[in-house]
Amino acid sequence: MPSDAFDTAWSLFKEKCVPNSLKEEGPSRYSARFQDPVTNEEMDMRAKWVNEPEELRWEWNKGGEIKAEIKHPADDTYNLGDRATSHIGQDKKLEDFFAFGTGVDEEYQRRGYATALYDMLARILHEQGDYKLTPSNGLNEKSRGLWGDKESWPVRDDL
Repeated sequence: MPSDAFDTAWSLFKEKCVPNSLKEEGPSRYSARFQDPVTNEEMDMRAKWVNEPEELRWEWNKGGEIKAEIKHPADDTYNLGDRATSHIGQDKKLEDFFAFGTGVDEEYQRRGYATALYDMLARILHEQGDYKLTPSNGLNEKSRGLWGDKESWPVRDDL
């Protein structure tokens, strides 16, 4: 919860996953819209369940994995791939999911990209089985700042 007016304003500024834009595009695929708070560019967010044969899955994610990404805008001259990505996997107990690989291109950090990915993923997990998105055990300094003291990522009702 924000501690003062600045924190409240900053959290509203960064929450740029466009409300009511999350849609199920087909089996195991989702899309939403993201608006960059600096440039106001709108771009696609995508998420998909990764279905690997169980024998190929690592011990710590036997239950599955979701990959999410925010693409460069369609009119980007170079369109060099994703601006931000996140991978989440299910824990050993097959209960909740944890983020184990999230990255944002350096030029776009601190603009809400990772927050928007987690917002989308938390909503998908909630709808698919009331799962929670939890932090991994190996957070770096930036990730610890993003997660703060959250035990799980809050689920937004407006997506």
